Amino acid sequence: MFGFIKKEDPHEAVIKKANSSLRTIIKKAKSIGVPEPVLRFLEIYDSFATDSDRMPAELNNGASEEEIIAFEATLHIRLPEEYREFLKFFNGARFYEACVNICGVSKDESKYSLYEENTVSSREALTVGEDALPNSFIVIGTDDSGSVICMDVFRGSVFVWDIDFCECYKVGESFFEYIEKELSGYIQWKKMTDKALDNVEELYWIKNMHAIWHVNEKEN
Repeated sequence: MFGFIKKEDPHEAVIKKANSSLRTIIKKAKSIGVPEPVLRFLEIYDSFATDSDRMPAELNNGASEEEIIAFEATLHIRLPEEYREFLKFFNGARFYEACVNICGVSKDESKYSLYEENTVSSREALTVGEDALPNSFIVIGTDDSGSVICMDVFRGSVFVWDIDFCECYKVGESFFEYIEKELSGYIQWKKMTDKALDNVEELYWIKNMHAIWHVNEKEN
């Protein structure tokens, strides 16, 4: 089988720098003892998030216990332990390639804030059919499709609240299961699309070589 020679990516240097930044984060994560499911996801994510000219992931510095308690007090709840643990290491995160944003307890709206996503008006806007967001649910993130990621604060389960298709479905029994299972699904998708793209490019190259060969045959 012929190999397909790809043209050099004009943004290669920028991509390399972006991925280097992610590896720096992973190194720091190991040194501070990030929970294994999160670390494992970051390492796998790093292997495939290489086709963007921006940083594959942005992970905010961890929140303090006081900051977490302050948010909990505004809604009179206690966040599930796994999510609290995540916030202590990463006070919000954006996984650009996977198009997923996880909220933190920062009051800065630009950092995907739990405060902003859980105001009365924000919650009232989340209507699926005739159903409103259950009182036991809080919004912990968003994705680029317009759906929101919710958590049942009593059970710790994670759900996707899909407004466009008027449905709500569970994506994890716990926060770390969501991180491993749902976000890692992006990795599998990335593998398949990269392989399909390579096959298409290879087939295109073979067809062109075949056409050139036919032209040469006629000329001879």
